[in-house]
Amino acid sequence: MMTPAIAPTAPAWVISASTGNLYTGYAYSKSHRQASLNLSGGVVAHRGGVTLSQPLGSTFALVEAKDAQGVGIENQTGVRIDPFGYAVVPQSVPYRVNSVALNPQDFDAFLDVPNAVADTVPTRGAITRVRFDTFRGYSVLIHTTLADGSYPPLGAQLYRASGISNGLVGPGGEVYVSGVDSGEKLQMKWGETHQQSCEITLPELRQEPQQATAWRELSLICTVTPSR
Repeated sequence: MMTPAIAPTAPAWVISASTGNLYTGYAYSKSHRQASLNLSGGVVAHRGGVTLSQPLGSTFALVEAKDAQGVGIENQTGVRIDPFGYAVVPQSVPYRVNSVALNPQDFDAFLDVPNAVADTVPTRGAITRVRFDTFRGYSVLIHTTLADGSYPPLGAQLYRASGISNGLVGPGGEVYVSGVDSGEKLQMKWGETHQQSCEITLPELRQEPQQATAWRELSLICTVTPSR
């Protein structure tokens, strides 16, 4: 008995996401119907956990952007930072400059990424780790003075409690910080001694939002921290 040929009535669909590719198709004849479903992808185990990916090439990149969940990778269809802060760029070109960039159009008002582009030159078969520094919170322009009314020294650095530098003082005492929150303490240093440092405590930032954004502008005094 001859089996009737099955003619496709619509093209197959291909859905690409960070966790893999989904292929679907449907076809029928007068006596037969046929549907197809195929899922392909990869799994990358690393010290930060396990990350699902699209099908992997022999050379690829693991991207870390801890506070950028949901942000896409430019020129990589369907690849986004997962809920744990990771994504996989499934194909890299060995011995060439490969640019990995977070898509700034996906940034919300509370996400700041000082440098959203990174270049790598992997060897063949290498797994390249690309890490982006991210800050989630408010962005604040602080006009600061010392307790005696003078400006802090030009170039003094502002540090978060974690020790990460988050701003440089300008000529008029202004300093821009990002990814901060209400009540956070920031330490300013312009030398190695205790007398060459002071501390800024941020006030409540959630009140009176300016145009419903994460941007704030404040005038604050940097006070000398008690010696320990």
